[in-house]
Amino acid sequence: MNLAPSLPLYFMSVLELPAWAINEIEKKCRGFLWKGDEDAAGSCSLVAWEKLCLSIEQGGLGIRNLCLMGIALRTRWIWLRRAEPERPWMRVAPLADRKSLHCFAAGSKVLLGNGASTSFWCDSWLPDGGSVQYRFPILFSFVKLSDITVAAALCDNSWIADIRGGLSVQAMGEYLALWDVIAGISLDPGSTDSMIWKAAPNGDFSVQSAYSILSAGRTSCPLGKIIWKSRAPVRCKFFMFLAVRNACLTADNLQRRGWKLAPICHLCSKDGESCQHIFQACTFSQQVWVKVQARLSLSCSPPSSDFAGWWLAARQTVAKIDRKTFDAGVILVTWLIWKERNARVFEGTASSVTQLCATMCEEWETWKSAGLVTSLNVAAVPALERSQTL
Repeated sequence: MNLAPSLPLYFMSVLELPAWAINEIEKKCRGFLWKGDEDAAGSCSLVAWEKLCLSIEQGGLGIRNLCLMGIALRTRWIWLRRAEPERPWMRVAPLADRKSLHCFAAGSKVLLGNGASTSFWCDSWLPDGGSVQYRFPILFSFVKLSDITVAAALCDNSWIADIRGGLSVQAMGEYLALWDVIAGISLDPGSTDSMIWKAAPNGDFSVQSAYSILSAGRTSCPLGKIIWKSRAPVRCKFFMFLAVRNACLTADNLQRRGWKLAPICHLCSKDGESCQHIFQACTFSQQVWVKVQARLSLSCSPPSSDFAGWWLAARQTVAKIDRKTFDAGVILVTWLIWKERNARVFEGTASSVTQLCATMCEEWETWKSAGLVTSLNVAAVPALERSQTL
C-alpha cells in the first residue's frame, strides 16, 4: 500500500499538493485495499482511512498519510539548507511552506556557538530546546518578523527593536520571562552554531523521524505489534486486525450500515451479535476457549470482557521464544470461530465444539507444513491428535 503513492510523493517532496489531489489518490488506495479496484464506495471500508494510516504500534496498518509524508519530505529541504549550505543546488531549493517550517521547529535544536547563523525568533535555540515564537507566542504576535540572528539580537538587546505596538498584560509577562532567559545565555565567539535533530538518536535528520513527529500523540495499541509479528498467515492477521477493532461485519455493524436483519448471535442463539460477543462472551466460543486453554495449561480464565488484557496475560505463561507461535494460535482460534459463524449464516451448516477443535488441528498442521509455526513447549492445541475429543 505504501508503494501506490510513490510517484505523487516524488512531487510532494517539492510541492504541496492540493487537498482534492490527495483525496483522489487516497480514494484509489482505499479501493485497492477493500475491493482490489480503483474505486470503492464508502460502505466498503470497514475501518476509516485515518485509522489505517496510524502506525502498527498505534493500531493502524502503517500506511503513510500522504499529507504528513509530504510535510516530512519538504522539511528535509529546510534541514539541508541549514545543515549543508555548501551544496551547489542550495540556491534553487524550494521555498519552505508554513507546515514544514513548524515541523522543522518542533524537531530541530540549535547548539549555540557564536550565534551568527541562528535565527533569534524562529530557531529552536532556547535552553529547553524550544524557539522564541513557540515558547512566547503572545509576545511573538507583536513582533515585526525579521531575520535577526541570536548574535545580533543579544548585542545591546537589539531584539527589542523588532517588537511593535503596545504590549498586552500577557505579552508583557512573556517579555519579562524572555528577558530572564536571555540573561542566562552566553555565546562562544570562537565556535560556530551546530544543529541536531531531536527526534533521531544520532542527531541526524531523517524523513522517517520527521513523519514520527507529525504522527505522534496517538494512543498505543498493545495488540498491534503482537498481531503483525505473529506467525499466522497474512489474511488471518488482517482479520484479527479487524476483529480487535470491532470492525467485522457482525449483525450490529450491519445494522449501523442500514441492513435489516435479526441481531441474534448465530453461534449461541441467545444474545445480540457483535465482535465482542462472538469472540469473548458467546457460550459456544467460551466452550472452545475453555478446551483450548485446558490443553495450553493456562491458569487465566477464558477471554470475557477484556480480550486484549486476556491475550497479554495469557502469552506471559508461554516461553518467550514461543510467544509468536502462541499468538498465531490465538488468531487461529478466533479466525475459525468467525468461519464457523459464517458457515452457519451463509451455508446453513453447523459444527460442534469437538468438530471445530478438530478443524483447528488440521489447520494448524497445514501451517506447520508451510513452515509458519512450530510446536509449543506446552501441551498446546497444535499437539492434539484429530482423533482426540476436546
